[in-house]
Amino acid sequence: TIRDISIQPASDDEIRQTIVCSAVTVAKITDDRLLRALLERRIGIGQALAALGMQPVFTLVQTTRAEHTFARAYTLTSDGGGFSISETFPSDLYGA
Repeated sequence: TIRDISIQPASDDEIRQTIVCSAVTVAKITDDRLLRALLERRIGIGQALAALGMQPVFTLVQTTRAEHTFARAYTLTSDGGGFSISETFPSDLYGA
């Protein structure tokens, strides 16, 4: 799954969309309830796991920094499945 996450300012004066993160997720889901929560409710992985009482283990795999981006790769594992996630952010995201 590839998702671009964007935000929109609350002010009508300056309405624009800004991509704040590009994410790629590889999922191996072993629990039908988790699969249904992700597909039918269209909520995030962390929200779905929490709603089902599944406490994931977070493991940071890698961080990188380039001229215009920074990135992280990590895994989330739980009784309901495993997720390998790579996220890339623009380096000026936090005004740096």
